[in-house]
Amino acid sequence: MSDGAGNDATGIDVKSFEAIDASKELQAYINILDVFDGLSGIQTLKKAAIERCHIREGMSILDAGCGTGLETVRLARLVGSSGNVIGLDASRNLLAEASRRAQGSRLPIEYREGDVQQLPFPDNYFDVA
Repeated sequence: MSDGAGNDATGIDVKSFEAIDASKELQAYINILDVFDGLSGIQTLKKAAIERCHIREGMSILDAGCGTGLETVRLARLVGSSGNVIGLDASRNLLAEASRRAQGSRLPIEYREGDVQQLPFPDNYFDVA
């Protein structure tokens, strides 16, 4: 339930995702992202996107706005050791969490801080974004 001011019933301000590194509630936001990712409807949409993009081994993929890296890891498993996935996010804190979660996975993942509206990559760098 929302109070109309961008806050949900838990008191978490969804507008704070725009400046999550300044938030004192980082773990609460991480928990929300985990819950959101676990919703069956979200998983259905993600599977459909992967199918439509024809993700396969050897591809180079940008996960723009990767957050805690849940989808980055899934994509890296699909592209295999001959592919690569770059997870890009504006939040240093979320990238740190993503790196922690992927640690030891030996997956072809690189996490970078950046703005999805000003991508630090040349045109046609990725097969899929």
